[in-house]
Amino acid sequence: MSKKALIIEAAIELFAKKGYESTSIQEITELCGISKGAFYLSFKSKEELFLSIIDHVVVEVGNAIDQVVKSDIDAEQKLYFYFSHLFQFLLSQRSLAKIFSSERPRQVEDQLLHKLHYYDKQFSQSFLKLFEAQYGDAIAETKYDLVLCVKGLLTSYSEYVLFQQHDINIPNLTQSLVDKINVLAQYSTKAFVTKEMFERRGICHSVPIPMEEIQQKIQKAISQAEDKLEKESLIILQQQLQTSTPIDTIVIGMLNNLRDFPSSRDVVIALQSYQLQADAAQD
Repeated sequence: MSKKALIIEAAIELFAKKGYESTSIQEITELCGISKGAFYLSFKSKEELFLSIIDHVVVEVGNAIDQVVKSDIDAEQKLYFYFSHLFQFLLSQRSLAKIFSSERPRQVEDQLLHKLHYYDKQFSQSFLKLFEAQYGDAIAETKYDLVLCVKGLLTSYSEYVLFQQHDINIPNLTQSLVDKINVLAQYSTKAFVTKEMFERRGICHSVPIPMEEIQQKIQKAISQAEDKLEKESLIILQQQLQTSTPIDTIVIGMLNNLRDFPSSRDVVIALQSYQLQADAAQD
């Protein structure tokens, strides 16, 4: 495990136990056995660490869900296992979720908003692919509306999982949600959300990121990279983005290399968001 990953894991443990404001950098470094100097080589501040934890948590649940989506099980089972995995993960993160909902540092509100917009868009696209695989042409006219409805239901159920103190029967909760999705998919005929609303304005809106900012993020990541593969991938990615016609296969390959490195997550997120905006603009 890299130094950054160790710091993130220690911070998650302490924030969940003591709260964000009550946890000092000194306590974090003592728990993971490093010096304060080593901490500041990885993170400029506790606020930057906070943002990195969001990336860490979302990537973790995203990877677990991706395995379900890409598996060979039939579409109906995928729907159940997708939301079951999500609820199980939320259940394991109850104490941390309370900290994130009540103690967000004000200094990072703009950056946090951007991250949440980006992840919201990613999950919306994931829902759409899942529903298209499950229901096919039957939801051709209502699929974007279906995503919005399911996100509303999922928000309510997720809040229940995170903030109720008693035990929760995840299989029953998941089946309840899946049953409602089936009803909406099979019997809804009038849609409100259009494709344009879905992609540009409404439930998948994201804050534009200029390429100059992405280049700055790459340069920062290069200066902080400890792993040879990470640094080489960042340099190649930087070179590609500086050309007038980047080679897509090389860019995708470098992003795949960088996904497992916490110090490069901002680069991956920013570039994926930039590409989604570019694709939407072409439609």
